[in-house]
Amino acid sequence: MISNSLFMQSCLDSSRPTPNFCTDVPKATEFVKSAQWRVDQCSRVDLSKDSYCQQLFQPVQEFCARGTRKSDENRNTNSY
Repeated sequence: MISNSLFMQSCLDSSRPTPNFCTDVPKATEFVKSAQWRVDQCSRVDLSKDSYCQQLFQPVQEFCARGTRKSDENRNTNSY
């Protein structure tokens, strides 16, 4: 599970901006919304029966909460 999470995080960090990608993604601190969103995502990708599925979407929530890609942060730091 840890390797899947790291892989997802690195993919998100290196991805190109996608309009509205984070629009419906709740913050992890919104416990009820977050739990329902993760269940819905697992259903959407047909992994409802996988007990670890909901954990796959934690990096998406963290990515959206951060609001910027790590690669963008590095570029901004290096450009000064």
